[in-house]
Amino acid sequence: MRKFNWSKEYRQQHKLKTAGVITLLTGRYLYALMFTYAFTFKLTHKWMWTDALQKHYKQRLSELPKTSFHAKYLRYFAIPLYMPIAWFVTIGQASIAASTLTGTAVRANAAMGLFMLLNFVAGGYGNKTIGPFVFYSLVLMAFPTSDWVGFDKELRKRYPNAIWFK
Repeated sequence: MRKFNWSKEYRQQHKLKTAGVITLLTGRYLYALMFTYAFTFKLTHKWMWTDALQKHYKQRLSELPKTSFHAKYLRYFAIPLYMPIAWFVTIGQASIAASTLTGTAVRANAAMGLFMLLNFVAGGYGNKTIGPFVFYSLVLMAFPTSDWVGFDKELRKRYPNAIWFK
């Protein structure tokens, strides 16, 4: 699917492929909006400068069975490291949002999004909304959406050995 052209003739000859590309791009922009919202929320609630994340973690820990994997993850990893995690998550979500909006290093940022989402689940924050975002992280890693709309195609020509633009 890497070879796609936005010309009217190509789109008319390849209607199914065009529909697939448009569907994948729509999903990419919805993914970007979710991470934009998440970044904005964390920034406006001062997660990078306060103990807000630690309070969330402690609240969740009190709701979990003490011997569960999620409780141990929070107790031994997330709570002691809440401040660097808050920075990583906030800046990471900004990077993912910018990347998927502009089509720059989408695959690498989708992998980071997947990593974050799986860590949210490990902390006991899994719910019905996480599954579609995990799935779409994998979709963004599999398909060259930034070749269709974005900068990766040009950056790959300029830097052919850089893994970020593959």
